Amino acid sequence: MTDQASEPNRSIPSRKWYALAGAILIVTFSVYVMAVVSQHRSSWAFINAWPRFIVPDEQGAVVTIDKPGEYVIYYENRGTLDGRSFDTPRRQIWTTAASPAMTCAVTRLPENTAHESGEALDSGGDSGGEVIDVHLRGDVGPVEGESPPDTELLIAYKSEQRVGYGVWGFVADQPGEYRIQTAYVEAVYLTVEDIAVPEELTREAQAQMTFAQAQAYSQNRRDMEERLELAAMEPIEVLVAVGQDPTQGGYFNFIGLKGAAAVAAVGFTAASIIALVVLMLRTGQVTERGTLEEAKRGLYKR
Repeated sequence: MTDQASEPNRSIPSRKWYALAGAILIVTFSVYVMAVVSQHRSSWAFINAWPRFIVPDEQGAVVTIDKPGEYVIYYENRGTLDGRSFDTPRRQIWTTAASPAMTCAVTRLPENTAHESGEALDSGGDSGGEVIDVHLRGDVGPVEGESPPDTELLIAYKSEQRVGYGVWGFVADQPGEYRIQTAYVEAVYLTVEDIAVPEELTREAQAQMTFAQAQAYSQNRRDMEERLELAAMEPIEVLVAVGQDPTQGGYFNFIGLKGAAAVAAVGFTAASIIALVVLMLRTGQVTERGTLEEAKRGLYKR
């Protein structure tokens, strides 16, 4: 009787602790959602502000670069420029990452070269300048035993108004004006009838060849197949844009959202711990702390 009378009453936490856990969860995830929305808007504002022009343009379009860094030339198969809408084939500029349908050259113009704002995208002529190395995005093949990577998978952006794929890249080591010249490769202007793809030989016929002959045959067949695919293209005008990799802004691969994601993770963890402890206390799964002597006397029981 004495033991029962002396047993302390177990403290039951209020249900308000559940509300606190829910509030923490809502607030932290709201911070994350707002960060995503904010980054989405700023990234698309960043993309929409890029200079754009129509290619092919052998004379070249002149773009002004304000800060050094790596720049990407994007093919926008869906987009608009000066009221003109474009909805062109997805793979119009390249057949594979190793076989683009267009060539691209970039030249940094001398500092004393002046361009009026209205002539910036139409000025041509040979004004000299430094030739800048232009590379296809990513590691291009063919690599032994592997297929060349698809350029569009390396960097792309999509919305209802714009769809762009990074094709070429170059490094602008200093601000200034850069001329970008593009042209379809000769094979695009050929007709399909002009391309003679070697017939596929049987294994027996290939076995009669020397190793060098077999290699030459395979290479010739691949080249003709690529030329055939290029010749099947129509040399139409398409839209390109020039800008820095938008993933540096953080939205497309969430690089810039790590802080918001960390806040959401901490909030979820804290809310889960609070809710779990309250639940265990309310259901009697956790007892109040007592002394060892009290435990021996059996004053604290589940």
